[in-house]
Amino acid sequence: MDEISDHAKGLTLSDDLERTVEERVNILFDFVKKKKEEGIIDSSDKDIVAEAERLDVKAMGPLVLTEVLFDEKIREQIKKYRRHFLRFCHNNKKAQRYLLHGLECVVAMHQAQLISKIPHILKEMYDADLLEEEVIISWSEKASKKYVSKELAKEIRVKAEPFIKWLKEAEEESSGGGNVLCHTKEVGLGKSLVSWVSDSLLHGQPIHMSLLFEILK
Repeated sequence: MDEISDHAKGLTLSDDLERTVEERVNILFDFVKKKKEEGIIDSSDKDIVAEAERLDVKAMGPLVLTEVLFDEKIREQIKKYRRHFLRFCHNNKKAQRYLLHGLECVVAMHQAQLISKIPHILKEMYDADLLEEEVIISWSEKASKKYVSKELAKEIRVKAEPFIKWLKEAEEESSGGGNVLCHTKEVGLGKSLVSWVSDSLLHGQPIHMSLLFEILK
């Protein structure tokens, strides 16, 4: 029976790999959705990435995860499901690009609640090590209508500009030997401006006020 079972599994694997990419992504979507419905999604990160690898769609995993796991509470969910996304996005720029496309789709579904929070969301993904600077900047330079309307894609990138500007300036400061304290990982968007300025002055670190105002508004 074990031999038959293994043979059947082999046939299933072969059949699945003969399907189109879209069909294989849908199989992964159903797999992740079922884990969530069964209430075991929190501990299923290894199983999910294994299924994505089995279906040869690992890079597209974040696109599926965003659809199943994210909604208008995305900022909380980034922290909750960081491990799941990290299994796909770590050192994988293609997967990171799909994460950004997935973010656009989530914004499209919850536009009223999320459009103004784009800088915060991107910053939290960046601080969670899910996105690299190079990938974010490249994404910001060209709006695509593949996943959302061209108009919304452009608007999302416009809203992202304060964070993109900060990212570029922080990179320049870093490469030039400077030290910028504008990281929400250290500062926190919820921290008062007075407290942030006081801490910066205390530690002798430069203050980029215009960027802070843009992100906090």
